[in-house]
Amino acid sequence: MGEVVVLTATSAGTTTSLIDEINLYQQNSTLAGMLGYVVSAADSGNVGAVFRVTGNTKAASSIAFVPALPAATAAGDVVELVNEHDLGFTVRELHSHLDLAIDAVKDYALEPATSDEATFDATSPLLAIPAAWTAFNGADWQDPEGLWHPVGQADLRVDRTAKTVELRNAPRWWAHARPVRLRGYTQARPLTADADETNVDAEWLVAETAARLQFAVAKRQLGPSTSDAYARYNELRRIADALRAKVQETRPTGRFVRLTPA
Repeated sequence: MGEVVVLTATSAGTTTSLIDEINLYQQNSTLAGMLGYVVSAADSGNVGAVFRVTGNTKAASSIAFVPALPAATAAGDVVELVNEHDLGFTVRELHSHLDLAIDAVKDYALEPATSDEATFDATSPLLAIPAAWTAFNGADWQDPEGLWHPVGQADLRVDRTAKTVELRNAPRWWAHARPVRLRGYTQARPLTADADETNVDAEWLVAETAARLQFAVAKRQLGPSTSDAYARYNELRRIADALRAKVQETRPTGRFVRLTPA
């Protein structure tokens, strides 16, 4: 979207200023009002902080901002600036639309999950499937040599509503007093921190989020720039829709049982 200004501090600043002699070359005060997001920092307490730029000084290659960070900025700290002239998107909007995009495909982009190992008791063959799972894919038991063996689908009875699985027939006794684990899938989950990961296709996720953000930006435009903003949205929407098939490609292959939502 051409919206983000990335700054990397080249020397120490303060809790309310950052110096970047490479990327801060703009005329005085032109960055005022932009929102900053601390991507990485020498002091971990600064990471994730959001601030508003109150001004920039070309001669000093610096920005000033409020509120103050927990610690002074240091060389190597990375900050992203967005929402130029209050016509772009905010950090909160970016995070919100990322999660909305993930939520839109959560039933397709399932993430593999494995339960904790537990000692199986053949006299009580019913096992609880983790409540957060969306689908069940199978069970394994471990032999005395430490090798894992899958239990055949015919030897498993799944209750989709109660979210339980019963080991049956010969595997029920082979697994007796041995470690057992379950395999399944969870829905794609919202991201709550920069270090979080998702199974959703990254190329589609970026394009879809950009389209959603551009639509929000276009609605705030006035005058002659309105049509240009919507034209840009239509372009980004076409790109995102063309990439949607990549999300479908991440669907699990093989047999699995969909579980009834809680």
